[in-house]
Amino acid sequence: MRSDLQRVAAHPSRPGHDSGELMVRGTDLVYLTEELYLRLFILTLSLTAIGAVLSVCFGVLGSRGSVPVTVGIAALALGIAGAGLRRPRRAYIWLRRSPLRQVSPAAFGAIAVLCNGPDSPSWWVALPLLWVIAAVSSTGLSVMAALVTAAAYLAGTALGGEVLVRHGDAEILAAAVALPANILIGRLIAEVFARFTLRLHQLQRRPPSPARPIRVTVASSTRVAPNPPTPTPTHPITRARRGLMGLTARELEVLLLVSDGLIQAEIAPALGISTRQVERLLASARARTNSATTSQLVAKLVSEQVVP
Repeated sequence: MRSDLQRVAAHPSRPGHDSGELMVRGTDLVYLTEELYLRLFILTLSLTAIGAVLSVCFGVLGSRGSVPVTVGIAALALGIAGAGLRRPRRAYIWLRRSPLRQVSPAAFGAIAVLCNGPDSPSWWVALPLLWVIAAVSSTGLSVMAALVTAAAYLAGTALGGEVLVRHGDAEILAAAVALPANILIGRLIAEVFARFTLRLHQLQRRPPSPARPIRVTVASSTRVAPNPPTPTPTHPITRARRGLMGLTARELEVLLLVSDGLIQAEIAPALGISTRQVERLLASARARTNSATTSQLVAKLVSEQVVP
C-alpha cells in the first residue's frame, strides 16, 4: 500500500508541515487509514486463531457437536489465520480485490456452524471470521454475511435435533443474535476511527473562538448600560452539508486521492481494489451529495473542507 501511494504521489508531505496543518495531501491521510485497517485485520486474524482453540475446548468439555469435525474446522481456521498472519498485507489486499473474496471467510464460518451439529462450538470460529470481513469490506456486506451465518447456526442446531429454546433458556437464539450485533458494532467502530483519520487535516483549520472583551468597571454616578452580547455566528447545516458528512470512509479515501489528481487506474492499485469498485464508490458518493460529476463533488468537498 505504501509503495503504491508513494509511486502515484510525486512528493508526499509529512506531518508537521510548515503551513501548520497536520496533513496537506490526501495521500497521507489514506495511507494512515489503510494502516489502521491493516492493523485491525491482523487483530481479527489473531482472534480467529484464538477462536479456533476455544471451539475445540468447548467442543470437548461441553460434548457439543462432533469432536472430530470441530477439530478439523479448528485446524482449517488456524491454517487460514496463520497464512494471513504470515503475510498480512498481501492477504488484506487479496481480500480487498472483490466482494466475492471478502465473503469467503463468512462462507467458511457458515458451513462450519451448519455442519457441526447442535449448538455448534464452531461459533467461536465463525465470529472472528466475520470480524475479518468487517476489516476489509463495507458495513452492508458485513452485516449480510453475519445474518447468513446466524441463520446457518440456527439451521445446524435444528437439523442436529436440538431445540432452539430449552426450558425457557434462549441461549442459542442469543448466540445467533450476537453474530450480526457484534459485527455491526465492530464495523461502526472501525468506520468512526477511519473517518476521524481521514479528516485529521480539519483539526488545525478550525478558526479560533473569538476572545471575550474585557469589561472595565468605572466608578460613576451615572449608570452605564451593559455591553450588548456578541452575536455568535451560526453555521446552518444544509442538505448538501449533511450529504458530505454522510460519506463513508471508503468513499472518502477514493475522493481524497482524486483531489490529489490521481485517476481511477492509479487509485485502484493504491487501495488494492478493482477499477470497478473505484467507479462504484465514486457513483455512490455522487448520489449521496447530489453531484452531477466527480469534479463538482470534489469542488464541494474542498469548499466545505472535507478534503484538504
